[in-house]
Amino acid sequence: PYLNLATQNSVHIRWRTNIAANSVVNFGVVDGTLSSTVTDNTLTTEHDVTITGLNNDTKYFYSIGNTNPAIQTLKTGTNYFFHTLPVKGVERLSRFVVYGDCGNNSSNQVNVRNSMMQYLNGNHADGMLLLGDNAYNAGLDAEYSSNFYPQYQDSLLRNVILWPSPRNHDYANTAARQNDHVIPYFDMFTLPAAAEAGGIASGTEAFYSYDYANIHFLALDSYGKDSNTYRIWDTLGPQVRWIKNDLTANTQKWTIAYWHHPPYTLGSHTSEGEADLVAIRQNFIKILERYGADLILCGHSHVYERSYFLNGHYGNEASFSLATHAFNNASSAKYDG
Repeated sequence: PYLNLATQNSVHIRWRTNIAANSVVNFGVVDGTLSSTVTDNTLTTEHDVTITGLNNDTKYFYSIGNTNPAIQTLKTGTNYFFHTLPVKGVERLSRFVVYGDCGNNSSNQVNVRNSMMQYLNGNHADGMLLLGDNAYNAGLDAEYSSNFYPQYQDSLLRNVILWPSPRNHDYANTAARQNDHVIPYFDMFTLPAAAEAGGIASGTEAFYSYDYANIHFLALDSYGKDSNTYRIWDTLGPQVRWIKNDLTANTQKWTIAYWHHPPYTLGSHTSEGEADLVAIRQNFIKILERYGADLILCGHSHVYERSYFLNGHYGNEASFSLATHAFNNASSAKYDG
């Protein structure tokens, strides 16, 4: 199972079965005492159960199973739980795990996962962000089944809310999918197109926003097109118009935006000359700066990089000035100094 679209009083639990069955979720605040039940009698192999009426900022344990064609519990136990979202605006330490370009079923993927779990050291993550290229090589259903879900199902997916974003490999690197958005990604995730978790409704699962404690998140789409025309750097396109409206209404202390194609990188991709990256840096970044974004997270370039806290830098590397373009450049970047 994996968890999508949590709010302060609801959550989606999704799983897949190899034969059509109904969907049963038992849940409760005490492990082993799952006294509440939600049943969907639709026979399906793609299960998506919504639990509502929950208390905010609360840990619930759950099990999944079915009663038709047979009574059975598929998954249950101490590690199967979820947390509803806290009250918007509350000051607290929040932990999110972030993966970019992860789904290739390699030793690197496993090693990064193991290092992340070691770093967490038993502390629970409040969410799992995906920066795109989630399943190589073409975002196929079978590739998610072999290259993404098995690697995370026993460590993160069963108890951490998943907030993904799509990218070029999820769109199969094809212009046709870039335009029509007919990709498995949109079938397998349940995302807040109607602002169910905060922000302004985007009307699409391709890009959306949500609030967690005192953080406002924007999960953006830097590869898909709107109306067969507009990309994320087309500042008059639907996505950017929505971003402006969403950030105008935002009152959260912290604003974090994430997408795939980085505006600044010198790795397996370079923002010195690649057209997508240059266009994002020159045309899009200044919009986020204008509306007070604090942090952006990107994938695509297969390296680990971190920048200063930048403002007003839209050129290539040679034009960067530490004195002019970086704020507080002596900061350790650690939340506690």
